[in-house]
Amino acid sequence: MMKDSRLSRRTGYKGAASGLPAASGGLSAWSDGLSASAGASSAASGGSVISPASGAGGRCSRGGSPPRKARPRVFVLAALWLAACATPAAPARAQTAATRWSWQMPHAAVDPKGDLAWKPQPFAFEAGASVRYIDYENGNDANHGAAKDAAWKHHPWDPEAAGKARECRGIHTYVFKRGAVYRGWMTAKESGRPGDPIRLTSDPAWGRGDAVICGSQKVARWTRGAAHPDIPQPETVWYADLDFAPRALWTVDKGGGIARIPLARTPNWKVSNPDDVKSEWWHWDYKGEKPFDVFTTTSRGTKLHLGIDTAHLTKPAEYYNDALLWTEHGWVMGGPYPVRVEAVDTARHGLGFGGRYGAAGSYKIIRFNRYFLEDKPHYLDDPEGEFWFDRKGAGGRLYLRPPAGADPNTLHIEAARHSNLIDGAGASHLHITGLAFRFTNPHWRLDGVPYREGKDLDIACIRILGAAADIRVANCLFEHVQAAVRMKAAGKDDLIDRAVVSDNDVRFTDRGAFDLAEGSEWGEKERETGLLGDVKVLRNRLFQIGLRPTRFELGFAVNILNPQTAEVAGNIVDRCYCGGINVHGGKRGGALRDCPLSRLVIHHNKVTDCLLSSDDFGGIETWQGGPAYVYNNVSGNPGGYRHFYLLNPNKPGTARFGHAYYLDGAFKNYHFNNIAWGKSSDPASPLGNRAAFQEIIGYQNTFFNNTVFNFVKGSRRQQPEAGRNKYLANVF
Repeated sequence: MMKDSRLSRRTGYKGAASGLPAASGGLSAWSDGLSASAGASSAASGGSVISPASGAGGRCSRGGSPPRKARPRVFVLAALWLAACATPAAPARAQTAATRWSWQMPHAAVDPKGDLAWKPQPFAFEAGASVRYIDYENGNDANHGAAKDAAWKHHPWDPEAAGKARECRGIHTYVFKRGAVYRGWMTAKESGRPGDPIRLTSDPAWGRGDAVICGSQKVARWTRGAAHPDIPQPETVWYADLDFAPRALWTVDKGGGIARIPLARTPNWKVSNPDDVKSEWWHWDYKGEKPFDVFTTTSRGTKLHLGIDTAHLTKPAEYYNDALLWTEHGWVMGGPYPVRVEAVDTARHGLGFGGRYGAAGSYKIIRFNRYFLEDKPHYLDDPEGEFWFDRKGAGGRLYLRPPAGADPNTLHIEAARHSNLIDGAGASHLHITGLAFRFTNPHWRLDGVPYREGKDLDIACIRILGAAADIRVANCLFEHVQAAVRMKAAGKDDLIDRAVVSDNDVRFTDRGAFDLAEGSEWGEKERETGLLGDVKVLRNRLFQIGLRPTRFELGFAVNILNPQTAEVAGNIVDRCYCGGINVHGGKRGGALRDCPLSRLVIHHNKVTDCLLSSDDFGGIETWQGGPAYVYNNVSGNPGGYRHFYLLNPNKPGTARFGHAYYLDGAFKNYHFNNIAWGKSSDPASPLGNRAAFQEIIGYQNTFFNNTVFNFVKGSRRQQPEAGRNKYLANVF
């Protein structure tokens, strides 16, 4: 189905001047994907864009791999088809010429059966002329900082820095000791120069393990017993008083294993079905009511959705008032959003709450939509572990029901404190490499909205809001964080250009992984915000992404909004709760400016098990202006399960609405040599994968040499406006 009016206003491509430097546009400008200062490019790999890359890649000291499970092997037919499209190996001189450009290189390991695997370029320590050393655990800010045995405790950009560390200015390479945990955050106050960037990095020769920048504080000195009247079984609960307000909590075992402790919730659900991660949530039953469009009105005249569940909403109103509610919605996109309960109707067993974007009514709350409640002391009852924080000013009291009734004084417990770990606006020539980032804090208002909270919602470990050039984030580990990297050209005169995010490992995020955007908002006609120039997202691995997005966001793994030129290649994305790779070209629908030099190149990516908690998106999705070249990708088992299909369970092909490749208002797209595989082509099955290719409104698209296996439909064109397409030599 077509998305709502916010996402469906589409216009044609105008074609005139874009205002960006011509040097950054066009396919002829795609060099090797990394500047000379960013490290050597990968070796040429045989003259064919689908041949296996040679050599083994890996990063230093990066722990284990995410859990793996058995998957269908990419079938032999696809491999034969791709092999038929390959060119023979060429002599050395011709081979070098054939792989001159980054978009000619696979950026991933390609096996003989056509599957793709992560192949990052290995980390290489690089230092400029001036080096400063940082050892948070043993350093001293009074030291000179220019030697390992005279390291600082703090980076000069840290507000806690003192002495000579605080006084430091200029272009330096800042080396964080490996094996040490840096607790704090930094604001980038300076820029490097072309060819001489400011570097934040680590040296494998100094310390062992990861150089960690941590947004949390270890909590100790727990006291048993809860003197709060709404906490059940207070003798099983412990507390600690803090001078900050955590919204996330983790345990770390002696082997370094990390487990998140949930915010107090009801029901105490777990993910017991990997194909339906919300199977243990409750659902609205609307017994005796219409199946949707049920509303209530507050005493102030505010219209609210009224969700009714006669089976579970049986307690007094106080049990539900002001709880944080996460609910699915319809008809499209469906990802759960957080919103406060504003009204309780005990007689009808109903809860009143706002819509995703404010007012009720823009989306439907439908019978069989699932939901759960959290963030009240009443829900602190799970013997497997939960927490709740009673905020008082900047801090408050942290209540914990420890896992398995353990004494928390014997546990290693991390409480999130900082939301952004490296924050910059106007910083350029900044390279961040070889570091690990952990444990960042959500914004306190989990139901926050941009028109109220503003940029405080734009959270990431590395955040650039404003003009920037030559920003490189490479060979870093991000785990148990809100998001890894966010760049946004917010101001009208801002330009973010030459941004490279490569060879990173990202695991367990609430809000997505990489978000690189121009500054425009929905409905912006005349340009009022900044622009995005050249972007490269290469060879990253992403696992379990977007588990708890914000009210307005959905949690895409890779989200790129309207770059002039972009290359997205070699990324391996597994188990993301929304779409895997989501790239907009040109401009937003309805914008009056012209973008003639837009070029998108998306190749050799693998996205599997996406759309675990959302629908009406693609594993790999392109929007708006082309040309976009989408080739040699693998997209497997796009989810998009809709529990409300139970309204009409006998209607075929309605249980899922996820797609391997989605062209949403996209035109001049060239999709070739791609593989799409599903779990089921049974239109009556809840596992029936809806379509390999989905188009809406777009036109002048070309599909050739693609292989599709095990979908209800191979190709689906939703709107009659979609057309003037070409299809050649595809196998369904």
